[in-house]
Amino acid sequence: MASRTAFVYQDQLTYEDAFTYFKRLMRDAENRVIFSRALQEARKGLSVSLHVMDIDSLVMQYLYDRKGNVVGRRILGAFEIKYKAKRTVKGSELLVNGKQFENLVWFARKTDIPVYYIVNVGNEEFYIFNVQHVSPRLEWRGEGSNYDYYAVLNVRDDKVIRAEKHELGDILRLLLFEGVI
Repeated sequence: MASRTAFVYQDQLTYEDAFTYFKRLMRDAENRVIFSRALQEARKGLSVSLHVMDIDSLVMQYLYDRKGNVVGRRILGAFEIKYKAKRTVKGSELLVNGKQFENLVWFARKTDIPVYYIVNVGNEEFYIFNVQHVSPRLEWRGEGSNYDYYAVLNVRDDKVIRAEKHELGDILRLLLFEGVI
């Protein structure tokens, strides 16, 4: 098995498992490009403005009856998971894609599903926040190929949680199961 589940639950993985997993990731990326190009083709000649995005993880809880049968599901939250190099966090500022941020806020409001960012900065620290609980500045920044529309968050804001990797499980428990934050 070369799935993400295998990486999470198996103590040892073979080289072949890892290689198969990463080949699947590459195929997934290729499929996204194929889909996006087909979508562009589909809208040719139409006055249709689109924005395509995905959500990295949708966390659902199975609901059981007294006999242990699944009787339903409940969505606990949606997660956008990012990695940023340490140099990209300047002082108290954390930048995420502004258009994506705006669309995730809209999605959260429309569906009543809490949407969280988990931003891994240099594999040393993580910033976690609910998109509906923060108020970033939205602005154009950068130069050349880095010029883009950003949501600029203050990481010292009390609505942005700073954590180390070993604390993530406890924070997810608070977010998903205890309704804190």
